[in-house]
Amino acid sequence: EHIFPIASPELAGEIGHGDPARLLKFPLINDSDASGWRAWLAAQDIDYRPRPQDRRFEDYNLVLDAAAHGLGIALARPPLTLAQLK
Repeated sequence: EHIFPIASPELAGEIGHGDPARLLKFPLINDSDASGWRAWLAAQDIDYRPRPQDRRFEDYNLVLDAAAHGLGIALARPPLTLAQLK
């Protein structure tokens, strides 16, 4: 599965570009568990454990809505997110 971080335009501007570790300065949004973030961050050589500021939603649509409203950074799962990325 190809996944990648997404955020609202405002939050994305604040996050900027560069070292993937910079994402850990912001809340990460998970669906039912944090395995997606663990895998993505492990591929970047970053060890991740869920933190109190991270958010978890059972429904992936809520994850996407939370990210769209600037509540944190979510992982996009194409093709489920293609409509929201336009």
